[in-house]
Amino acid sequence: MTPSPSVPRTVRVALGWAALERQRARRAAAVAARHEERAKSGPEVMREFHERLAQTHRRAEQRHYTTARMHESFAGRLRARNPHVAQLLGEFMAAVAEIADAAGAAVTLFGPESVETLAAASDERSKAVQDIEFALGEGPAHSSVELHSAVRARGAALLERWPVFGPAAASLGVTDVVAVPVQPAGAPLGALTVFDPRESAVQDGFERLHVIADTLSRVMLSPRQSAEGRGGAAELPSLFTQADIHATVHQASGVLAAQLGCPPAEALSLIRAHAYAEGVSIDTVAQDIVDRRLRLDR
Repeated sequence: MTPSPSVPRTVRVALGWAALERQRARRAAAVAARHEERAKSGPEVMREFHERLAQTHRRAEQRHYTTARMHESFAGRLRARNPHVAQLLGEFMAAVAEIADAAGAAVTLFGPESVETLAAASDERSKAVQDIEFALGEGPAHSSVELHSAVRARGAALLERWPVFGPAAASLGVTDVVAVPVQPAGAPLGALTVFDPRESAVQDGFERLHVIADTLSRVMLSPRQSAEGRGGAAELPSLFTQADIHATVHQASGVLAAQLGCPPAEALSLIRAHAYAEGVSIDTVAQDIVDRRLRLDR
């Protein structure tokens, strides 16, 4: 098991990564500026080529600056709040929400059959909404992964798009949700969902949110050496060892599938339906099944 990072060291690592990302942003900006100049003054036949490269490096510049701001916000929160080690992931996701310019944020990764395998949220309300989506099997994260694209629903559209999830989210005060896929190498693996974003977060085709989702995919999934120096431990990815992993639910799906002779996906649907009907968490139902206190029928 990866050891939990200490708060002071995590601050240093986050600031180190922020400085590195700002350095990368400056390099990308310099390259973009050279191509922009060549597009203006160079041969006409090469103009489109240089314009295309300039745009590519400007996008890279934006991505690196967004990543730097996320790490700086995270470090600032740790310094100001001095949280317990167990709260580091929540503070990181709160930094994500801040950079996304939204009231809250959650990230969900999916496994086979679109079953949630990892979840993290910025605050209690965001976690509650994320738990509702997990229990129901419908909502913005699921839709974003299924469609391989950003999805948004607000106001009446939130209630109409997801007839069960929408009203449940609205009952917690959520009026607007946006989800964008987390898709390293172009394959949707999960989704970043933000709640009640400001208009600045949803401009330019959700570009800011796509950049943040790309950053999250690298932080969560890519082995990264500590920014403190060569040979350091991979620090920020270890935060996600604190994420909610619904192992009991997957175990219960297997138990129920064996009992009923049905596919695990159908067993999971039965567990979700029972949890919703009884008004209890899906994790509670799963634990009862695993402990043989509850047996469900089709």
